Amino acid sequence: MALLTDLLSSNTTDIAANATAAASAGSWALLETLDVTGANSAQFSIDNSYVVYRVIAEDAQGGAHYTHFRLMIGGSELSSGVYGWGMFRANGGSSGFSYSWGTASSWPSNSDPRDYMSNYEYTVSGLVSGRKPTVRWHQGGGDGTGGQFSVAGGICNNTSTVTGFSLSNPYGNWTSGKFKLYGLN
Repeated sequence: MALLTDLLSSNTTDIAANATAAASAGSWALLETLDVTGANSAQFSIDNSYVVYRVIAEDAQGGAHYTHFRLMIGGSELSSGVYGWGMFRANGGSSGFSYSWGTASSWPSNSDPRDYMSNYEYTVSGLVSGRKPTVRWHQGGGDGTGGQFSVAGGICNNTSTVTGFSLSNPYGNWTSGKFKLYGLN
């Protein structure tokens, strides 16, 4: 709560100065952009030359209520129930907030044909052999009824070297959108 209080009481100059200082410690490099229009899956290969990776969905719309995010080991999706996660969701409308958690076959992320959840991102670290990868993700959006956002985190119960990321739309094809892969040293 103190972090939220500090954030709300800070002025934008302080926030911008802190963000600039953090950014100068390392730079995000755009590694690849995939257009997912008409597709129901996308895959990125990585060589672990970066310490942290980020996958950003831009305007990924159409037919989906969830995007499944999975790690790849040796070119194959890791799709058993080894993804532990917890998610906090708040809604600016009348439904308030909720917290959920579980173990699943992927790290879940909401998506929606409206403006709600078509822009979201995953940040993944701990991808070297012998460590369990961790992920943080958030998403936000809204329509005429109010805004909504979710923040979440998870760990994968796997210690093999990660060789890529897989995103899939289990409910059909995306009608528009791009996924961008970034690396940070």
